[in-house]
Amino acid sequence: YNDRCWIRVEPAVLKQMALQVLAEGAFPRKANTASLLSQVLSILEAKVFEAEDLLRFQGSPPSVFNLRNGELWLDADAEVELRPHQATSYLRHYMDFDYLPKAGAPLLEAAMKEIFSKSSDGKALCQYYFEYLGYLMQPDRRIPIVSIWKGGGSNGKSALAGVARAMVGPQQVAAQRIKELSRNQFSLDALFGKLCSQAPACLTVTSSGSAKTPF
Repeated sequence: YNDRCWIRVEPAVLKQMALQVLAEGAFPRKANTASLLSQVLSILEAKVFEAEDLLRFQGSPPSVFNLRNGELWLDADAEVELRPHQATSYLRHYMDFDYLPKAGAPLLEAAMKEIFSKSSDGKALCQYYFEYLGYLMQPDRRIPIVSIWKGGGSNGKSALAGVARAMVGPQQVAAQRIKELSRNQFSLDALFGKLCSQAPACLTVTSSGSAKTPF
């Protein structure tokens, strides 16, 4: 736990830390270093093991926006509560910006109005995008989503995808094509710790009809 969220520490990092302790003479010089490192890892695994799924790898995580100035909890009635960071929340994701309930986003709103200006209901699309963005930023995935953004070129799809990636956090977005999930045995491993996957093939589909029809 790094004071804001739980993070994965690779075995190689733990071995490096143990090796530094060994270099300081904490163990006899005749000791087998490789064997000691393996024993350290085994002891650590036993010490921190939890039978309960506290980090919710198997269960459904709560709807929480883990932000710089606290944990923003969202209840079933869409009411929010800002709580201080605490290890017992067992959150695994973090976004490096503050929750400012009275802040506005005039530049983003203006850009979205321009992007959706040719739509028959641009206001509804703007509202939908904000809902979509909010859903991506919290870990609850009771509603699985594969979004396909349809339209001609140069109409804002890449810009909106870039905003989503920046808000969620690049480190929490996997960049791979959906088809790779079945072709590559390592693709699922790449999704570990990610809130979403973003790839050109699933976010952008060139319209087969009129290229002038946005979204």
